[in-house]
Amino acid sequence: MRFYPILLVLVLIITGACSSDDTTEPEVLPQTAADAPAEISPALPSLPQIARIVIRDAQLTIMADNPSEAVIRINSLATERGGWVVSSTNRSRDNRANASTTIRVPAATLDQTLDEIRALAEDVESETITGRDVTQEFVDLESQLVNLQRTEEQLQTLLERANTVDDVLTVQTELTRIRGEIETIQGRINFLDESAAFSSIVVSVQSRSQFSQDWNPGGVVADSIDALVLVLQLAVNLLIIFVIVGLPVIVLFVVPGVLAYRYGRRRGWWGQREAA
Repeated sequence: MRFYPILLVLVLIITGACSSDDTTEPEVLPQTAADAPAEISPALPSLPQIARIVIRDAQLTIMADNPSEAVIRINSLATERGGWVVSSTNRSRDNRANASTTIRVPAATLDQTLDEIRALAEDVESETITGRDVTQEFVDLESQLVNLQRTEEQLQTLLERANTVDDVLTVQTELTRIRGEIETIQGRINFLDESAAFSSIVVSVQSRSQFSQDWNPGGVVADSIDALVLVLQLAVNLLIIFVIVGLPVIVLFVVPGVLAYRYGRRRGWWGQREAA
């Protein structure tokens, strides 16, 4: 009888060990990238790559011995780069010579042109380079343009099918409005396209030194001759005015008045008083 409890305990131990071996999960080995199954993903349509449209401009203030010559050279740079001069001015204020110019150059040559402008300067007082991304606006405008062009085609078809005068006038009015919007959007697209293709450079050139105050006899003589010419011109102008205007007035009004006065005095018409 004592043997059965011991045997029962041994049976329970052996049974538990077997059940634990049966339920043990197999060891999972790590998979390499080559062994891992490829993920299945739905095919996505490839989106077209849109080139960024960026408008780059620059503003510089530089110092030069001769601002006028510096501006001439800068304008020549614009022409050499395939651009053009928008505006150019020369002025003098407070005993200083100043000049400015605005040029447009291809955007691809902006950095090179700026380097050459800096080489012309004694010193660069300030420099600002801006870049404005207009890609989103450009894409939106092109989408609007396509939609308006489709609407124009539909209205043109309706106009061809219109039978009454009222229908024709209604469609024609709407067609005119659509075409106006198309022209406006197309103009804006052209402006953005040109602004991105050609960069604007505004350059202000200033002279660091004031004008020389040394005595210049030649300059004094030239100024004196100019003043004399002006005085002579004024005298001749006054003589011409006197001959054309003054003499007729004297002959027609002053001379008859003097004669009438003298005749009146002789007759006793002037200056006499009645005796008391």
